[in-house]
Amino acid sequence: MPKVQITCDTPEASIYYSINNNNLDQLYTTPFEMNEGGEIYAIGRKNGMEDSGIESKEVIKLPSPDLGSDVTSQAGNIMINNIDEYASLGLNQMTVVFSFDSDMSTTYKEKVFNSFTAGFGNTGIVIQDTLEYNQSIYAKVTAEGFLDSDTDSFTRI
Repeated sequence: MPKVQITCDTPEASIYYSINNNNLDQLYTTPFEMNEGGEIYAIGRKNGMEDSGIESKEVIKLPSPDLGSDVTSQAGNIMINNIDEYASLGLNQMTVVFSFDSDMSTTYKEKVFNSFTAGFGNTGIVIQDTLEYNQSIYAKVTAEGFLDSDTDSFTRI
């Protein structure tokens, strides 16, 4: 999971931050993980200097991939049905990480998608790969500047 890093241009300034409110009471010391999206507020402070302005940044968690089967083929191809959700976020690139392990501890395959737009319709994106009957696969979506999605699974029956 990517970590949130906050910086200040003023050397030796202390950074105070909060998530989802502007009560800047937490001293930032190291990058941290966020499990859900939210708004991060931060301010830089240094003795003898005026505080910086409050800066904010929205952190968005990617939606989980809606995995299914390509019903137009009998090959058991894997399909991501909610591609319009990712396109509406303005992503230029996203990576779908696949695993046969529910905890995603071992990567089976990564598929990178570039320059897609909303309006794919109901066809989604077909991953040219097949599953055996009763086989499950798990996937999550990653993209630079976003929190990773939760994992979704699909079992071919």
